[in-house]
Amino acid sequence: MNIDKIRDSLIYRFLIGIKHYIEYLYSSVKFKSISIDKYKILNDKETVNLIINDHKSIARYGDGEFKWIIGMKQSSFQKDDPILRKKLISVLTEDNDNLLVGIPSFLNDMSKFTINSKKYWKLFLYKSYKKFKKYLQKDKVYCDSYITRPYMDLKNKNKDAVENRFNRLKKIWDKKNIVIVEGEYSRLGINNDLFNNAKSIKRIICPSENAFEKYNEILNSIKKIPKDNLIMLSLGPTATVLASDLSMIGYQAIDIGHIDIEYMWFKMGAKRKIKIDGKYVNEVDNNNPIVELSDDNYKKQIIKIIK
Repeated sequence: MNIDKIRDSLIYRFLIGIKHYIEYLYSSVKFKSISIDKYKILNDKETVNLIINDHKSIARYGDGEFKWIIGMKQSSFQKDDPILRKKLISVLTEDNDNLLVGIPSFLNDMSKFTINSKKYWKLFLYKSYKKFKKYLQKDKVYCDSYITRPYMDLKNKNKDAVENRFNRLKKIWDKKNIVIVEGEYSRLGINNDLFNNAKSIKRIICPSENAFEKYNEILNSIKKIPKDNLIMLSLGPTATVLASDLSMIGYQAIDIGHIDIEYMWFKMGAKRKIKIDGKYVNEVDNNNPIVELSDDNYKKQIIKIIK
């Protein structure tokens, strides 16, 4: 039987729901044994306003970035690299007036998130918070790194509420010339209307795995682009570092992360993280082989391919 049909069946969802709730109770017990500091974290509205009105760039930190920083083992599209670790720490700790640094709002409040998300983050913080908290500052103003994940992990999946979240984000690139810097199979905006309100779209295609090994080539390719273009980055931790470096030389760069996948899940009405035909989804374990994209408009948008 097709594995997706099994996972979508009522009995499977009922049983997995019980499993997740038991795991959630376990994670809650563990989580109570640690103390989490409170941080100044701007909400999504405040963050978008700063990006649009003050032309701020944004670099985001999620569980993956914290794992790379502290050397926690993970199954990932980016292998550990001491230079990447050093750069991630630098972006997180140094002051840059042109850059917003995003950290997970889970640190302050988990009330808006699903039980499954809470379960994951409570266990993650239990295992790792004491190791990475030394890199965070309680008097620094951060933004919410979850700004680009406005659907799957949030409890409120009311259609109008989710549409409002995405529409708020769409204002960032409204009528802008944008350059999407993405992995080979990310294909942001393909088969959806996410970037239809942009004035123009160009693309720099990078390796889908271990993009940081090509960091200098990627950065130098972006430097050839006029600075009135908005740079949209979807390259994991490489994007986090790029957003900082680009902001310091006059570009506005947005670490946009998984927004395209979130948008596709929303449009599909997905209740769990699932594969998406034609795109690589690093958070699912049943990706089909990604086929070549026969989209002439997409191919015309590509100005550089970095292998």
